[in-house]
Amino acid sequence: MKHSLLILLSFLFCLPLAAQNTILGQTRNYNLKSGGLFRLGPNSQSPEVEDIFAEPLFETQGKFLSHSNGRLYGVCSFGANRSRGAIYSFNQEGEDFRTEYYFGGQDKEGSIPVGGLCEGQNGMIFGILGIEELYSHSTGSIYRFDPKNRKLNILHQYTALEAAGTTATLLPASDGWLYGTSPFGGEPCEGTIFRMSQDGVQFEVLYSFGTSPEFQPAPYLAEHPNGFIYGHCERNSGYSSKSAGTLFRFSPTNSTPAMLYSFGEKVIPLGGLVIDGDGNLYGATQAGGLFLRGMVFKTDSLGDHFADLHSFGESGLNLQALSSPYLDSDDFLYGLCKGVNGDSGGLYRIHTSGNDFDLIDPFQPESKLR
Repeated sequence: MKHSLLILLSFLFCLPLAAQNTILGQTRNYNLKSGGLFRLGPNSQSPEVEDIFAEPLFETQGKFLSHSNGRLYGVCSFGANRSRGAIYSFNQEGEDFRTEYYFGGQDKEGSIPVGGLCEGQNGMIFGILGIEELYSHSTGSIYRFDPKNRKLNILHQYTALEAAGTTATLLPASDGWLYGTSPFGGEPCEGTIFRMSQDGVQFEVLYSFGTSPEFQPAPYLAEHPNGFIYGHCERNSGYSSKSAGTLFRFSPTNSTPAMLYSFGEKVIPLGGLVIDGDGNLYGATQAGGLFLRGMVFKTDSLGDHFADLHSFGESGLNLQALSSPYLDSDDFLYGLCKGVNGDSGGLYRIHTSGNDFDLIDPFQPESKLR
């Protein structure tokens, strides 16, 4: 079944398909009570939404995981069969949908997924669960899922002091550890950076943000070729509203973060960062820019050369940023934006040089994006 893009778009993911670049995105539609998938090929003029889900799956967490076995995996917080969510997969054509695992079944872990998925060693998939009864997910666990036999194991049950409120998509770093963040862990509940060995035997809190003006780290980290791990905080006590994004980096051998760039009051980056082959970092913000509707930005690895590549609202387009960008192999950044004042939003792309901003397919979502 296909629908127009008058539907709720929530996530964006790009991957190479048959030597051609194809953008895959996920939708949520409250009327259909189910999700869908849209694709945009290199020659596509207008994306089409296909309902590929075999059953209702709600509140998808994180972005799709492109697994080394050739399938894409996702996880949702609520699913069919009265489950507390499910891990699901489909092939790179957006077909052959499978429900891989139901939470809250025979394992009786009593939790719901609150973070995205990552692939670790030997093809294992890792994710995070939060206690359902506690809205803030102050405690929970980290799990490992084997896609070959569809078995799930709880590796570590974290405390509120370690990782309260985490919705992290874990980062499998080159040193073999899994890294993550929490917005409310540590003392005094202002966020932590943590890591865990992939067998779950070792778990460490590397840093607590209660000792710095910056706090509440976002749930995405990115590893740079220089060996540092990059992320951003969503708040800074040096600003009156405390809503101010700050870019930071840390070394696994020296876990105290160095604050590289402050975005200013009420300017918070959206999602995670992407890194190009030259080591430049890219992202988007939900406010800021020339028109205070968000921007696509670029910076070097030290945060010394920050550039606003595109301010939403330029060229007479009433747009506002809605997602972090994805960097494709054609040196274009792709993301989602919404229209304001009656205008249409949609999928956008912009070259990493800051040129050639283009609204690929205009649409007006029926309700706001997640």
